[in-house]
Amino acid sequence: MITAAAKCHCGHTTDRFRLNNLRLNQTLTVGSHTVAVWRTAVQDNRCDLRIFLPSHTSEKIFLRSIPGSGNTWMRHLIESTTGVFTGSAYDDAFLATGGFLGEFDDVSSGRTLVIKEHSAGSEPSKNIILIRNPFDAIVAEFTRRQSHSHVGLGNTNIFKDSDWNSTVKKMANSWLSANISYLKKSSSHIIVYYEYLKRDKVKEMRRVVDFIGFKVNNLEERLLCLQLEGSGLFKRPSRNRAVNPYSSDQTKLIDEKIRMLGSYLKDNTEDRTPLPNYERHY
Repeated sequence: MITAAAKCHCGHTTDRFRLNNLRLNQTLTVGSHTVAVWRTAVQDNRCDLRIFLPSHTSEKIFLRSIPGSGNTWMRHLIESTTGVFTGSAYDDAFLATGGFLGEFDDVSSGRTLVIKEHSAGSEPSKNIILIRNPFDAIVAEFTRRQSHSHVGLGNTNIFKDSDWNSTVKKMANSWLSANISYLKKSSSHIIVYYEYLKRDKVKEMRRVVDFIGFKVNNLEERLLCLQLEGSGLFKRPSRNRAVNPYSSDQTKLIDEKIRMLGSYLKDNTEDRTPLPNYERHY
């Protein structure tokens, strides 16, 4: 709040002044002062805190997606929003070193809020299903493999390699079959589309927190931090879309898988959020 005496007072978000406001439309009278209320982009370190829950506190909830779908960024958003570490079935030392301290925690400990898993599992489970445009997911995963990095962009020459064509075929099939398997093996689920998450991460994370059922005491403050922050340590920078790595045959194959998943979602799920318009993305 900026007072008539040119003094600034920092406060918290409230029901009257939510995180989407840049400023309050009217001035307020506080005591003998008239004040104006503004939102600033000052980094709020209160949102950096992450903890492990006491053992066997959390029910087992999985974050399921095919590689390249943005699951590491999603984990960052979940941790930033809730203040609780996420877990993983993979023990990735690179991610653990980068701050994902739940990476090496036993998946049955109940100390982490969500567990990253690419497979559908053998038993029905509660799942957050992260779906990304397959054109983007395939490029992201192929680039990661070639650069051996979660954030590498690689060189466009890699798409001329023979491995590229075989990767497209395998991952296009996997994108369809894995997402259908996630849905079939879910005792309950929420679908999060990467593109909607990128467009409005605060709105999508509200949905995720409601699905998890975890009580976040300072949710509004954490969502404000989430809105103001960058992309997180492990989100890749944007790739140059001037280069289309897909042949016409590859594009037709992926388009067909998109149509098949769209039909499955329409006929077999209660989630009426339509599949984003992925076809012929490039």
